[in-house]
Amino acid sequence: MIRIKRCKINISYGADSCVLATVFAAVDRGYRVYLVTDAVCSSSDEGHDALLGLYHRRYSQQIQTITAAEVLESWRF
Repeated sequence: MIRIKRCKINISYGADSCVLATVFAAVDRGYRVYLVTDAVCSSSDEGHDALLGLYHRRYSQQIQTITAAEVLESWRF
């Protein structure tokens, strides 16, 4: 978790069930969440796609999906 000048940012990655719990907890606390899609694993491609679809359909105001390359590019100085 990263805090920058009163802004609350959560960047999530890992196993899909762990990420789901972390993402919803962060949203409940008012964080803007960036989900690194190619850094989230699942036991199946269908499960992975279903979870990403949920984030897009229901939580697009609180959760933004991005790739690892986009994270690295945004951190360049």
